[in-house]
Amino acid sequence: MAIDFCCFAKNRLLPCSWIFASLVVLGCAHYRLGPPGGTTLESIHVDTVINESIAPQVQALLTQNLIEAFLRDGTVRVASPETAAATLRVVVSNFGRDRGATSGGDTVRARSYQLSLSADVTLVDNLSGRAYFENRSIEAVETAYLDDGLPQAEYDAMPVLAVRLANRIKDAVTGDW
Repeated sequence: MAIDFCCFAKNRLLPCSWIFASLVVLGCAHYRLGPPGGTTLESIHVDTVINESIAPQVQALLTQNLIEAFLRDGTVRVASPETAAATLRVVVSNFGRDRGATSGGDTVRARSYQLSLSADVTLVDNLSGRAYFENRSIEAVETAYLDDGLPQAEYDAMPVLAVRLANRIKDAVTGDW
């Protein structure tokens, strides 16, 4: 009787495994790379960033980090202005510095600053000329520790701040509008 039960279980196991395997295949059949419900853009051109802030030479750093962010993400192809479906325009509008932590012995003397970089971002459809979004304000924040002085701390923190802002802009473009 035990042998008959084992044969019955083996015979029932085979159809169940086929059903399970087909459900897994069907569930993954419509998988799409990127965020769910994200952009329908296939390609984008990143214009050179315009710097209207007091952040020194941030335009080249942010432009390069934007292109690298889109290349790493892979959901939107970076293309030339002639072949791209959309153009991304970024204007760095503000660079801020707010005191963070202070010294234990002297509460006026700062030990760190919160550096912020704000940009106004516009994404334009190259075929119709209409904007997907205009002047969307995006900001990134980074802490600069003053161990070696403020100029060195800002210099060290600027690349990290540019990467953060580039990733936030990329997320705004590839995410839901």
